[in-house]
Amino acid sequence: MLKAILNVMRFSARPDHRRVISKKIIAKLGGSTAKEVREEVRRWCSERSNEYSSWAREQDPVLWKEASNFAHTFELNARAQLSKANVRFGGGGAYSLIYFLVRKRRPEFVVETGVAAGWSSAAVLAAMERNGSGHLWSSDFPYFRQARAAEEIGLLVPPELRKRWTLLIDGDEKNLPMIMREIPRVDMFHFDSDKTYKGRTFAHETVKPKLAQDAVVIFDDIQDNSHFRDIAGPDAMVFEERNKYLGVLGL
Repeated sequence: MLKAILNVMRFSARPDHRRVISKKIIAKLGGSTAKEVREEVRRWCSERSNEYSSWAREQDPVLWKEASNFAHTFELNARAQLSKANVRFGGGGAYSLIYFLVRKRRPEFVVETGVAAGWSSAAVLAAMERNGSGHLWSSDFPYFRQARAAEEIGLLVPPELRKRWTLLIDGDEKNLPMIMREIPRVDMFHFDSDKTYKGRTFAHETVKPKLAQDAVVIFDDIQDNSHFRDIAGPDAMVFEERNKYLGVLGL
C-alpha cells in the first residue's frame, strides 16, 4: 500500500498527470453503471453476438489461419515475457481478430487507446509489417500505482516493429487531440482505455471527424455500459471474447 501511495505521488508531480489521475480515481469511486443497466446491456450483447473466429474464417480462411498461427506463437512468447515483467499487466483481448482486420483492410493510419503490455499494439504492428505499410498511433497512461509502469508500457512490442509506432502516454484527453492534428484520417480505431460512458464518448467524438468513410471502429468491453449500444447502427457487429463483448463498426 505504501509503495502504491508513493507511486501515485510521483506520477502526480506533473499537473497534467495529476488531472488524469484525479479523474480516474473519481470515475473509479463514483462512475459505475447501475446494475440493471449493465444487465440490460449484457442481454443486448448476448442476443447479437457472433463468434469472431467463425466470422473471420468465412471472410478469408487463408488469412484467418495466418492470424491464428500468429496469435498462438505470440501468446506463448508474451506469457514468457510477462512472467519476468516488473509491472502486473492485464491479459490480452481479441488480438487474433485485430491482426486479421489489419491484414484484411490494410489501414494506413491506425489509432488505439489503452496499450498496457501491448497485446493489441503488437498485433497491429505485426500485421502492418506483413502488409508492408501503415503506422500505429497509441494513447495510454501508466499504471500510476506501480513503479516503472511508464517504462514497461508496450513491452510486448518487438524492437523491429517500433519504427511504425508512435506511443503517447499523457492520457487520452491530451493524446487524442494531438494525434488528430498530426494525421490526415483514421482508417481503424481501437478503444480500450477509459471505459466509462463519458470516456468512450470523448474518445469517439474526438476521432469521429477524422474517420475514413470505410473506417473500422472497435470498442472493447462494451458490456460495461450502454455507450456502444447507443451509437450502434444496424450493421454493427458484436463478438464474444471470454465472457466479455467486443463491438465493431464498419465491417
